Amino acid sequence: MAHFNYTHPLPKVKEGAGYVGDTLLNVSQVTVRAGSRLVGKTLAQLERELDLSVIMHRGAEGVDLHPAPEIVLAAEDCIVVFASLDTLNRLRQLNQP
Repeated sequence: MAHFNYTHPLPKVKEGAGYVGDTLLNVSQVTVRAGSRLVGKTLAQLERELDLSVIMHRGAEGVDLHPAPEIVLAAEDCIVVFASLDTLNRLRQLNQP
């Protein structure tokens, strides 16, 4: 799996939304908070439990634009997800310390 290591911070990902058929889908960036229920979950667990797609992961290893499902989330990791508004709300609730 290719990882890209940058010497500068990533540019901010703006949240966006668009319709696919009748469903409004959103792209959103989330930084995993220390002490949240996201810490220790794999990307596969997150995708399965919340019905979302992780399309980018930035962690200690660098940036992965096609992250492996077995990546385990740690505090301060950043993920970009593709999900419905309801799912984003549930994700944000899980990300509370």
